[in-house]
Amino acid sequence: MSRHIEQGLANCYVANRLNIGVYILPTDEFALIPSGFFEEDDKKVIERALQIPLIEAMIGGTSLLGILAVANSKSLLLPRSLVTDLEIEDLEIQLGEKVGLLDTKITALGNVIVANQNGAIISPEFTPKDLRIIEDTFEIPVIQRDIAGISVVGAMCVVTSKGALVSPLASDEDVELISNIFGVKTDICTVNRGYAFISTGLAANNKGALCGTDTTGIERARILDILF
Repeated sequence: MSRHIEQGLANCYVANRLNIGVYILPTDEFALIPSGFFEEDDKKVIERALQIPLIEAMIGGTSLLGILAVANSKSLLLPRSLVTDLEIEDLEIQLGEKVGLLDTKITALGNVIVANQNGAIISPEFTPKDLRIIEDTFEIPVIQRDIAGISVVGAMCVVTSKGALVSPLASDEDVELISNIFGVKTDICTVNRGYAFISTGLAANNKGALCGTDTTGIERARILDILF
């Protein structure tokens, strides 16, 4: 994890993993990373890129934090059917934040929910009860819809408190709606040489970004231009 480009105070680093967004769950205050997963040098680069403290945790005994959980500046939402009581307790102790639980058959919450401090988009597969719990946890308006006819809306977007990156599969109407929901500048982008499901290859907050191994210089420049 050594190459990076800068725009103002923001940095976009290249990770030594293709699907870096699968493992990291960043917010503006902290980033969750899997316990014992990254080498010390890698953790230093993650801290340098995102400019926030790292918190090591596990969800369901796995390292797939970016897929299984979703967070904004107020709360963290976990899949109740997968996370253990000890993992919940550990996260509550470390974060001092509101930790919400969603009791649903859907466990990959990060793939089907995308949120910032202004709003959220969730998959049409959630029930009305799920929607209410998500609204109460994040304390924001929630819209239930797909993007480009695809229900894994969390995989299609990366959203921060400053900007939103959307898969090029999205229509102009999708992009405009996403910008309105999240209240930030929004545009299409890819990672890892044209990959459209961008959240798997990107971890970002309002201070910086960390992208997958194959992400090109042009893609990194676009990430910085849109997010910062």
